[in-house]
Amino acid sequence: MTLHNDGNWPRAGSIFQPNITDVEIALVGVGASKSAITPNNADTTPDAIREALLRYSTYKISRNINIASLKAGDFGNVSQPDNQQQTISDLTKLFPQSKINSFIRWR
Repeated sequence: MTLHNDGNWPRAGSIFQPNITDVEIALVGVGASKSAITPNNADTTPDAIREALLRYSTYKISRNINIASLKAGDFGNVSQPDNQQQTISDLTKLFPQSKINSFIRWR
């Protein structure tokens, strides 16, 4: 299905750019499914979210917030989403100066 292009309605999925640094918003896929207690297709979730973001606006009217001007990067999916240690390693490499590293170490 082709989505209508309207310059007055930017799509949230369009602001995420690959291979950019110093971002304000980061998108990283962690589709862990094999390690789940119940069977699921979580490995398809990261790509489904990327596709769904193309159906949302960058603007939230109830809060008068527009994220279109923020620097947003899509960093793809982690290499082994069902391996917690590898996921932590991947995220730490992607965001060495991020607050996420403090959170990961705190756990």
